[in-house]
Order: sequence, then C-alpha cells, then structure tokens
Amino acid sequence: MTAQPDLNDRNNCPTGTCCKNCRTAHQADLAVYTADAYTSTAIGVMCLTLCATCAADEGNPFNEDELSNNEALAEIDLAVDRHCAHLGISPQQMANQLKLLWASEESL
Repeated sequence: MTAQPDLNDRNNCPTGTCCKNCRTAHQADLAVYTADAYTSTAIGVMCLTLCATCAADEGNPFNEDELSNNEALAEIDLAVDRHCAHLGISPQQMANQLKLLWASEESL
C-alpha cells in the first residue's frame, strides 16, 4: 500500500506577497498555513499565506457570505488544486484521502 501524503505539508508551498486575510504585506511576518476548505460539502485542503496576527486568530479569508459566492468558490477550488500540485497529487487523490480520514474519525 502506498503511503498517503500529509495534506498539511507546506514544504513545497510558496509564500505569497501579502496576507490572504488582511492583505498586509510585511514580508517578515508572512508564512504559509493550510486550511480545510468547507462549504456544505468539503472541497479539500488549501495552502494560503497569512500574517502572524491572522494565523494566531485562525483567520480564514473566506467568510460565510463569500462561501455562497460562486467567484469565491472558484478561488477556493483553484487554491485546493494548487495545493494538490504542491503535494504532487491530483484533486481526486486528495478527495479519496479525505474520505478515508473522515471515515476513520467517525468510527472513533
């Protein structure tokens, strides 16, 4: 059986030029984090650049109103696809791994 990748691995994820949440551009204060992208059904795991303040607040750049916005959903979908590329897996492989993780959590 092939080992499953760590979906929260950020080693190949580039740091953006500003915080995705508050848009600050203090380069020394920016780092890449991962976040689960959920709507009524899960989309996947995405990587995003956050400043230390937003990361400490567990800032999510997509609020509930935006999650009902098709443009925001398209942006989230692209972010998940980009993170899959950083991990070297397909979106379908991520979806399959998430299904396995959720099934194991439900059995606890």
